[in-house]
Amino acid sequence: MEISVIIPTFNRSKSLVRTLKSFLNQAEMDNQYEIIVSDNNSTDNTKENVLDFISKNKNTKIRYHFEPDQGVHFARNSAAKVSTGRILYFTDDDIEADSFLLKELFSLFKEEPKLGVATGLVLPKYEVKPPLWIIKYLDPVYFALSKKNIPWLKLISQEESIEIYSCHQAITRRAFFDCQGFNPENTKGIWLGDGETGLMKKLREKKYLFGFTKKSITYHNITKERLTKKYIIKRFINQAYSDSYSDFRDYRNLKFLILSLIKRNIIALIKIFVHFIRAFIRERSFNILLARVAYYFHRNVYDIKILCDKEFRIMVLKDNWLN
Repeated sequence: MEISVIIPTFNRSKSLVRTLKSFLNQAEMDNQYEIIVSDNNSTDNTKENVLDFISKNKNTKIRYHFEPDQGVHFARNSAAKVSTGRILYFTDDDIEADSFLLKELFSLFKEEPKLGVATGLVLPKYEVKPPLWIIKYLDPVYFALSKKNIPWLKLISQEESIEIYSCHQAITRRAFFDCQGFNPENTKGIWLGDGETGLMKKLREKKYLFGFTKKSITYHNITKERLTKKYIIKRFINQAYSDSYSDFRDYRNLKFLILSLIKRNIIALIKIFVHFIRAFIRERSFNILLARVAYYFHRNVYDIKILCDKEFRIMVLKDNWLN
């Protein structure tokens, strides 16, 4: 098997079926890929819907995999261990794939045998039109979207010049297991770590090549609930936890953590004041300002937990999440 498509899912049975349909008929990839649905202990009718979908599409290689340990990293990593593909393609249960998605990514790996990981474009599919403040001021990274005006049609490099999100990420089996899988992120509704960001850092450290092609396209379905101030603030908080996790793993020193915390808060006060002035004169958004305040506050919350909770600190420093 050339490619294993891995879809972790939790209580999104309706959107999951839409995702599965988009992967059914990938162009020029007959009998070269399998699809693994990794059910992360869903409490809705996910299992029934997947098994029903499999029964109606018997000519396709779709497998249902159950992962009882809550956490999307558990769902991804355990599915990787039961997969058979030479290349592992990770996506999400709110994604719709273009029919040439796998073909174009596979072409990159055939072109460059030393390639470790690759991605393509992630474009938005909004349920409703986003409010102006999101369109104008929010970085696309917060919706796991590709930045606009990417200059390359195709790129292979030792640097991660394009953000690689776990909703559109192909990685060789060798590279994935060499780097010990995904770090934790969304775990029982709480963001614990840096997920795919951590995996990308490990790939860079081990000198794997990164690839990108504009011809491999996926669409991220963004619901109206995600286009609210409440969700954006939550998304900034998640990013705060991810960044604190990443930073402490880099320097692994409590004294440095304290100094970093103090320095960051001094800089944060200046940045927030400047943002407030710019929002007052309508050059920035007050909603984004609130999200930034939440970000800096929760960076402190996470850092203090690292300082005070030894077991939590051990979890942050754990390298191998495949076991």
